[in-house]
Amino acid sequence: MYPFAGRDAIISQIPRLKKKYTRYTPYASATIQDIFSKEELNKSTYLYAYTFENTIFKNDNKHLTAISIPYKVQLSPVYDFIVSDFNGDGKKDILMAGNYSYSDTETGEMDAGNGSLLLQQADGSFAFVENRDHGFWAQREVRELKSIQLANGREAIITGNNRGPIEISTCLKAIHHEPNVGVSH
Repeated sequence: MYPFAGRDAIISQIPRLKKKYTRYTPYASATIQDIFSKEELNKSTYLYAYTFENTIFKNDNKHLTAISIPYKVQLSPVYDFIVSDFNGDGKKDILMAGNYSYSDTETGEMDAGNGSLLLQQADGSFAFVENRDHGFWAQREVRELKSIQLANGREAIITGNNRGPIEISTCLKAIHHEPNVGVSH
């Protein structure tokens, strides 16, 4: 098994390894067993992740049920969301946004999100609505979403961005829901 972290990243966390791996080439071919002693590995705490997907958890009488959400929402991390009935069908829909641009070389940027609207279906699942159909765009590093009502009565979404300006979106279009068909105008 080989380490995920590059030499510089692991040395920043475990400085003593700088003496052992003075050059990149030996580290590049080193296994976990080469880097750490058997004793260190035996004393280590092992944590396991079984999924990295954005997931909705529904509370059913104090039992959480995982609900998978569409693939297009998996293109970037989600940092905030608003639950509301965006299409007027009486079901709770979800508007969400995120992105992360200041990552390590090993992980790369996670900034493919534009903001996502998910409409709840009759069976409790969620359908993704294309941004061009609902008009909400959140392409920066979103950290907070708030729904407000403007003086003219229209709803607006305020987007708080990391290392960027606060934005306001008033163009969330009315979405009409047709059972078993998806989203249409």
